[in-house]
Amino acid sequence: MTTSLYVRLPHRPIQSPERWSQDALACVPFALVREEGAQGPQRILRDGTSRIDELPAADRLVLLLPAADVLLVPASVPPLALPKLRLALPNLVEERLVQDAQQCHIALGPRLGAASAHGWRAPREPQARALMIADRAWIRFVLDSVAGHKHRNCHLLPAQLCLPLEAEAAAPVAGDVGNAQAAQARTEPSLEPAGAEAASADAPAEAASPATAAVTTIALDAAPPSDPDAPPAIDITVRSGPADGYGLRVLPAHISDWLAIAPAPARLMVTPALRDLAPALSTDPAAARLDWAVWAAGARAALSAGDADLCQFDFAHGGIASMDWSAWRWPVALAALIVVVQLIGMNTQWLTLRAEQKRLDTAMRTQLQTAFPNTPVILDPPAQMRRQVQQLRLAAGKSAPEDFLPLADRFAQAAAGLAPDALLALDYHGRALVVTLKEGTDTTMLRTAAATVGLKMETAEAPRGGEATVPGSRWTVSIAQ
Repeated sequence: MTTSLYVRLPHRPIQSPERWSQDALACVPFALVREEGAQGPQRILRDGTSRIDELPAADRLVLLLPAADVLLVPASVPPLALPKLRLALPNLVEERLVQDAQQCHIALGPRLGAASAHGWRAPREPQARALMIADRAWIRFVLDSVAGHKHRNCHLLPAQLCLPLEAEAAAPVAGDVGNAQAAQARTEPSLEPAGAEAASADAPAEAASPATAAVTTIALDAAPPSDPDAPPAIDITVRSGPADGYGLRVLPAHISDWLAIAPAPARLMVTPALRDLAPALSTDPAAARLDWAVWAAGARAALSAGDADLCQFDFAHGGIASMDWSAWRWPVALAALIVVVQLIGMNTQWLTLRAEQKRLDTAMRTQLQTAFPNTPVILDPPAQMRRQVQQLRLAAGKSAPEDFLPLADRFAQAAAGLAPDALLALDYHGRALVVTLKEGTDTTMLRTAAATVGLKMETAEAPRGGEATVPGSRWTVSIAQ
């Protein structure tokens, strides 16, 4: 269950963008709706008007752009990746626009005909789609104004695509192949290859097949003011097809003139807010009621279709802040549980090893205290035990392994294969032998032999004040630990 905030935006101000201020969005109609899934019931929790920076928080923010500010243009979209397609779209519609196409935001709208969705992959052939065109500066101003609003996802929809669309009974399309070819000749030029046009012209059976004609939906509502000094106006929103519609704003005195030339057949929908502006329309028994339930249901249907959102390319919303984490709650909970189990296991193992360490330390202290009761303080039982044993050996007249004679005897065994003149000097310092070998002696074989008798050979530096020695000729021989 989620909440959606639907907001009807005012028309784009006639002033230049440098003169726009938050007063243009000082009184926007909104409705806070609770929704149960994509097809569940909708319940309006709160509605009214508010400043754009005082709107209530919701999980999803849906902005409805007036139909007069969005132009729907059918075009054949080339099969390009999104970065390249963004640069190519202005070339498709520049001949139909009064202003510079580079100043417009062009988004991909609903698919036309039997065009299939390709997901994130670029299609392999041109697709017939409706392009949604709006003023880039106005969209940026609106999205910057709602940047501080608390929501997860933000969507911007054309109002004409949020109206319900009813279909008449299926009937054969009037005309023959010639009418189909004439209709094809009236289409605007696009980037569609000539082969596709020839293929459509060779299908007369398809042109004469039964089709379902859609009834035009006309919605009359009080236009949200973008200028406090502007006179009250009526917002006309027309939807004539699944991907076709337009809008305009007229004064209440001219609404009857426009209805006289309105397309037919049409379904008229009037909001109760026109009771003061056009009393005759608000009491018309043939007119259906236009309220927030209609806008909310139509906007949710447009979002479910997935191809009516103007938040594309430069205005696409993404990142962690806009993600819906509800679908990830079980994987995240499982990952957190695994981490907790790992931490518990690691701490249990650490406590076990710590107890084992204490047990071994206590046993060594007890053994040292039993063997040498006169030891005053026990800090390092293994080192103190080795010292005490060495002192006992010295007292008994026995040589320690680090003494000169045992070391010299072991080194003599290791150096049995050396040449008679290979050993130049032999000194004893710090319980280790300092051996000076002749240059060119094979020390690799000597070190291997020393390791077999329990000795360790390491390179030694020349003594201070002494003569410099050849690198690799002076070695320190000690007991291998």
